[in-house]
Amino acid sequence: LSIYYATGAATLDAAGEATVQQAIAALNASPAARVAITGYTDATGNRAANQELAKNRAVAVRDALQRAGVAADRITMAPPVEVQANAGGDDRAARRVDLTITP
Repeated sequence: LSIYYATGAATLDAAGEATVQQAIAALNASPAARVAITGYTDATGNRAANQELAKNRAVAVRDALQRAGVAADRITMAPPVEVQANAGGDDRAARRVDLTITP
């Protein structure tokens, strides 16, 4: 599952909330399942600021999961991953958080 963000944003929009709800449903269906959260950033601009933004996006997802009752020990936070911008200039892939659910 992936959640995409507007440039410079770290808050969940309606589509992001819907994706979080999908993750919650999957986690509720399998009490032993865990979720790994990874934020992504691109290589342009200030690297430290980009890494912090990716982290804040991942934290927003983690917090939404925890507010919904997902136990902290079922959530793993991975360090931000830097990706290269698309040749066409579309950096949508760099403005995302991935949720990987494992049984």
